[in-house]
Amino acid sequence: MHAAPDALRIATTPQGKPYVEGVDALRFNVSHAQAYSLVALSRSHDIGCDIEDRFAAADVDRLGPLVLHPGEAEAVNRLHGQQRQDAFRRCWVRKEALLKAIGSGFLDDPRALGVEDSGWIVHERQIDANCTAAVAGRDAHCTWHLLTGAGLD
Repeated sequence: MHAAPDALRIATTPQGKPYVEGVDALRFNVSHAQAYSLVALSRSHDIGCDIEDRFAAADVDRLGPLVLHPGEAEAVNRLHGQQRQDAFRRCWVRKEALLKAIGSGFLDDPRALGVEDSGWIVHERQIDANCTAAVAGRDAHCTWHLLTGAGLD
C-alpha cells in the first residue's frame, strides 16, 4: 500500500496499543525517556518497545513486587546497590516491551508473565550508563532506530 503520510491514521486498540488504520503490513511501537525516543517497526509481526533512564533504589523496592515474575524477582533481589537498580531496569524494559507487543500493556498482571518463558524474542541494549532499551517481537532479527536530541543514533 502506498499512501501519502497525511492520509495515514493512527488508532488504538481497546487496550491502548497504537496501530495504523487499514495497514496490516506495518506494526509499530514507540517509547521515550528524557533524552531518547525509540521506534520499533515490523512488517509482519506485533512488536513492542520500551526505553527507561530512571529507577532509584526505592523504586526497585516499591515496584518490584508489583511487576516482577517470581524468577525475575529472585534474580534482582540477589543483587545490591547499583547492580540491583540496573537489573531491575533491564527486567522492566524487557517486561514492558513484551506486554506492549502482546497488546495488553500493564492491564494484565505483569507478575504472571516471565519474559524468558514467554516464547517471544526480546532484544535489549544498554544505551548509556543509566538508560536501557528493549524491543520484543517474533522476529529474531531486529533493527534499532534510536532517536536522540541530535537525531538518529
